[in-house]
Amino acid sequence: MSKPKFDYKKANERKREIGNRLTELAEKLESKEQLTEQQREAINTEARELKTELEATNMRIAAALANEAAEKQGREVTMSRNAQFRELLQDIRTGKRQEREITLGVINSGDKNNIASAEAMETMVFDLLPRLSEGLIWDKVGMKVQTGVTGNLVWPYATDNVKMVEVGETVQLQDQDINFDNIKAVPAEVGATVKVSFASIEDATFDVLTFVQESFRLAMQDFLNHKTFSQATFTGIKGPYSGQTKTAVLIATYQELLEAKAELINAGVNMAGFCWVLDAKAEALLKATPKAKGQGGFIIENGKLDGDPYFVSHYIRENSTATGMLDDMYIGLGVWSYFAANQHGNIHMTVDPFTLADKGMMKLTLRTRWSLTTLRTQAFACYKLIAPPKDEVGINLNLHAKTIKVGETVQLAAAVLPKTASITWTSATTAKATVTNAGLVEGKAVGSSVITASITVDGKTYTDTCTVTVEAAE
Repeated sequence: MSKPKFDYKKANERKREIGNRLTELAEKLESKEQLTEQQREAINTEARELKTELEATNMRIAAALANEAAEKQGREVTMSRNAQFRELLQDIRTGKRQEREITLGVINSGDKNNIASAEAMETMVFDLLPRLSEGLIWDKVGMKVQTGVTGNLVWPYATDNVKMVEVGETVQLQDQDINFDNIKAVPAEVGATVKVSFASIEDATFDVLTFVQESFRLAMQDFLNHKTFSQATFTGIKGPYSGQTKTAVLIATYQELLEAKAELINAGVNMAGFCWVLDAKAEALLKATPKAKGQGGFIIENGKLDGDPYFVSHYIRENSTATGMLDDMYIGLGVWSYFAANQHGNIHMTVDPFTLADKGMMKLTLRTRWSLTTLRTQAFACYKLIAPPKDEVGINLNLHAKTIKVGETVQLAAAVLPKTASITWTSATTAKATVTNAGLVEGKAVGSSVITASITVDGKTYTDTCTVTVEAAE
């Protein structure tokens, strides 16, 4: 018997009805009309019920989309497993099953890096977290996330690190100097929580299993991408760019990108597993930047950056968990065979049917341990990326407008051609903002100032400007 097709039109119509009714109820509560306590309570009760229904409807839509995506990719969607999962949640909710923490064992076979159920969960023979490497850098370079790691690690290193050297010859051994016995993964516990409505568990047409699978997988994917690519300084799980000081500037030209890659090669890094990392703005810029003026072909074309894979993540623009995303564009490069992601031991799922019971919801919390380990820091680099000047000679700033507060600073950078040209920095109104010879702007007083960067080549001056607005300090 085939599963009935989900009616998106009907679901969205109901969402609009709920939204309109919630607006009416809110307006009634905010109106000057005198309402009794009983009337207010009735309105609030109806609003709570409608919000619960709205959340359940959103979950149905999300599950239907996830289910269709699974079917399109040829993955098995087994309704019997979904039924078993629903039965488990119902039993926990009604008290038929007392144990609410479920231990999931790990299977390291096949291509999926599966996490499957252990005996404590004999009613659930399925992958709760399938396709762990999907949506991560390892997918792009053909590597796998290691799961169920216990004891000594097998590092996913891509090259033979044994070299023949002539007796008495002085050489830089490079990769041979990596002592894998001294490289230790430091796992830390991570967790994710997903809410499931009682209504969706009772609804036989709702694929609660697929919804939970996709919710946990997407949460894990976002967590690992954040830790892998962020420049923020983390004390626990962190990637190769964490805490790096970004002083180097890369002009978005074909030659400079090739030179940046060549630096890794010259450092003796084996390039198997090489991949670029950039944000969406940088991707758009390189898609529109020709390899050479007057010639065909762009730096990014046919899904490759100069023939190499690239991965897009906005997290590479984050330099602090407090200040959030930077204004600049960034591009990272790395040989990801020198970077290991490991999920350690078992996974525990706790089902909580009580905390959100008054809202008609139950919480499912997944806990496990992860580690991210950089095997060789020289295999990675990250640069601030600036669009090149429009002409073969000129200057272009990384920012053309910026708002800061009194006492704050912002670092301006310039792309200049020729690269040897010397930059002169000036501020039109130094009482409002000053600028150093290195392009560091400091807000002095409320107002604005135009910061000018200029170069002189063959007696001709080329300039670009950034308007800095200074606001009062909080």
